[in-house]
Amino acid sequence: MKPKTILLVIFLLVGSKTTFSQLNPIQNLQLSMTYDYPDGFLCPAYHCFLFTWDIPNPLADTLLGYNLYKNNVYWFFTLTPYVECLGESTCEHMDIFDTLPCYYKVKAVYNYDSLESVANDSIYIEDIAIGINEQERNTFTVLKNPVSRGEQITLQMADNISGNYIITIASVEGQLVYESKTCNLADHVVKIRSDQLHPGLYILLLQTDNKIISSKVIIK
Repeated sequence: MKPKTILLVIFLLVGSKTTFSQLNPIQNLQLSMTYDYPDGFLCPAYHCFLFTWDIPNPLADTLLGYNLYKNNVYWFFTLTPYVECLGESTCEHMDIFDTLPCYYKVKAVYNYDSLESVANDSIYIEDIAIGINEQERNTFTVLKNPVSRGEQITLQMADNISGNYIITIASVEGQLVYESKTCNLADHVVKIRSDQLHPGLYILLLQTDNKIISSKVIIK
């Protein structure tokens, strides 16, 4: 009896693997992003995004929806062949950029036992861009970036600018974590404490009398 039991277990494992490999995966996974400040305040780090993919042919199976993964870790389940955060309402996926760099994958989910297809396509995001033109880029410089938690974030202001400014820092989920009082740009070196900031990516905004300039700051 014992050898027969072993053979039966091997047969079931092989049969399960064969069934899994026949589930059709999604195709043509695409991602588009737009940087939109200040109108995109409902998007993570002011980056509105749209994931799309083609609906697979379920053949004899029942397509239930899709599992999304970040760096091979389960992220969430969706019924629709797209995920969007367009700034028109509060985004449910503000954590999209919290593990950069990151690979994103989508697996189709089938049948009552929620079997997954393989993931043929993936999207890789190494970093997110900030909309700063060259003239604005010369307004200030983050002298050390990344910054170790506990060190000061040091900003070097350009010599040819003047006026008042306010500095704010927000997480990529849009949570305000720091806001300065009104200061004068005659103070060409600005230091900000980082001991209250958790490791991660932040968006630093410098608001002057006539413009708002943004930059990324990484706390490690």
